[in-house]
Amino acid sequence: MAVYKKVTVESAEKHLWGNAASSRVLVEHSHVSIAQRSLSSGLREVAHYHRAAWQFFYILSGGATLSVDGEEIALEAQEGIEIPAGATHQMRNTGEGELHYLVVSTPDSRHDRVEV
Repeated sequence: MAVYKKVTVESAEKHLWGNAASSRVLVEHSHVSIAQRSLSSGLREVAHYHRAAWQFFYILSGGATLSVDGEEIALEAQEGIEIPAGATHQMRNTGEGELHYLVVSTPDSRHDRVEV
């Protein structure tokens, strides 16, 4: 019989990077990962790409600009975008408050990241 486990942001594994950015891993398998990330106002992640992982970014709250292969794309709450493997991208919080967004990756992108 299957065992079903409820996941919350508070119970999910937390990862920190940079000065004020965090990620909560909600689902992690070799074929897919889902994380809820937070980024403080004015901060950005390091530009990078993934060798194999396709990703989908979905803004939960706040405002962001996602740079994808040099193109700047503004995103607001309830908007999302697909990023193919190999595309250099960088999320930046351009809103006034905390940015919260989901990242779905397939396959799992944790060991697939190349910073540029």
